[in-house]
Amino acid sequence: MSAAASAAAATTSFGIDGTVTEVRPGPVVTMYEYVPAPGITRGRVGTPPLLGMLALEAALAVYDGVQVAAVRERSLSLTGFFLECLDALLPDLEVATPRDPARRGSQVSVRHPQAHAVVQALIARDVVGDFREADIVRLGFAPLYLTHGDVLRAAVHLQAVLEGREFERAEASGRDKPIPGDTPHERVMHVLTRTTRGLQGEPHLTEALTRAFMFADASVQNEIHHVGMLLTSMLTRAMHPGKTELTEEDVAIARVIGDVWLSALVGWVTGRTTSEDVTKQMDVAVRLLLS
Repeated sequence: MSAAASAAAATTSFGIDGTVTEVRPGPVVTMYEYVPAPGITRGRVGTPPLLGMLALEAALAVYDGVQVAAVRERSLSLTGFFLECLDALLPDLEVATPRDPARRGSQVSVRHPQAHAVVQALIARDVVGDFREADIVRLGFAPLYLTHGDVLRAAVHLQAVLEGREFERAEASGRDKPIPGDTPHERVMHVLTRTTRGLQGEPHLTEALTRAFMFADASVQNEIHHVGMLLTSMLTRAMHPGKTELTEEDVAIARVIGDVWLSALVGWVTGRTTSEDVTKQMDVAVRLLLS
């Protein structure tokens, strides 16, 4: 049986129908291009976490009888009201989201040249949005539980962040905080150790991150690019604190360190190495690259 047929048979044995359209063997990882069958049954794989599913079932019972059309209507009401708030409070702010309700989802995006810092400043005010390359601040509106009062408060907070230029302080606070360590090696290891511990506390997030990088998932291309740029920025800042003009070699070294770190995380996610092994591998790599 061919590799493609074997992979298709394995998924079919779990009740998941689909077609393996291409197999690309590699020195370490074999890539399979898989086209799932249409319908919800494509998601029927693995063992669901029963305790979590029971808690979710109880939570969703609150919304029994709520029609999708009513949820959509409330979603449009919330996003439309937010747009009205922006028009009144921040008339010069560029809105990227379509005004036409038929073309609008349950989110509103605005443009700002320092969008990432704006999102951080909003989070400091307990308004959680997300950043999208290169200048998008995106705020989502959950119609099942958010109120119009919540929407108004979010708009007021956004006005305060922009008019008070709080985003500049948010950006500076992260940029100016010194990284512990007397040498580039010590500072880079501090950044990597803290980041690694954070990810190891969220194993599912770590697995998703490493899979996205390993398989170059096109559906999250922008997110992968953003994470890669953020990691490179963190490492170059640890290597050369206060340095504004980085050389191509500085950036290249930071990227190699990032690649080695992701490779070490893959070993931990797959159970081939321990968290202590990850730290030891990174210590050796960073010492060699920065010596």
